[in-house]
This record gives sequence, structure tokens and C-alpha cells, in this order.
Amino acid sequence: MRENDRDLYKVYLGEQDHDLTDARYYDYSSTQRPEFFRIDHLRESIAVSRSIDGSIVLLNPMVRV
Repeated sequence: MRENDRDLYKVYLGEQDHDLTDARYYDYSSTQRPEFFRIDHLRESIAVSRSIDGSIVLLNPMVRV
């Protein structure tokens, strides 16, 4: 993502959440808040969609179950 859409990447860098706990980050329930993410993971994420209406789908290779 940082290579293909640098402007959007820079916007996300300003959205860092320092209080993001593991419990909140790894919440895959129906109440999940997709806007919570770890900025260090964003650096490695791969965009699998285009940005549409402010939303984009990212693949995060740093999360392994």
C-alpha cells in the first residue's frame, strides 16, 4: 500500500492508536471495529482493493493464526 498509494498511506500514519490492546486488535466478532489497526502492520499490508468512499481492503501478512 505504501508504494501504490503514498497519499493514503500518509493519512493512515496520522491515525495511529497507541492504546490498541491485543484483545481489541484480535477481535474477529461481529462487533469488530475495522478502523482499529496497528500502524506497524500497515507498513507491510497489501491493498487488495481500490479506495472507494474512504474504504479499502488490506491484507495483513503480519497476523498469523
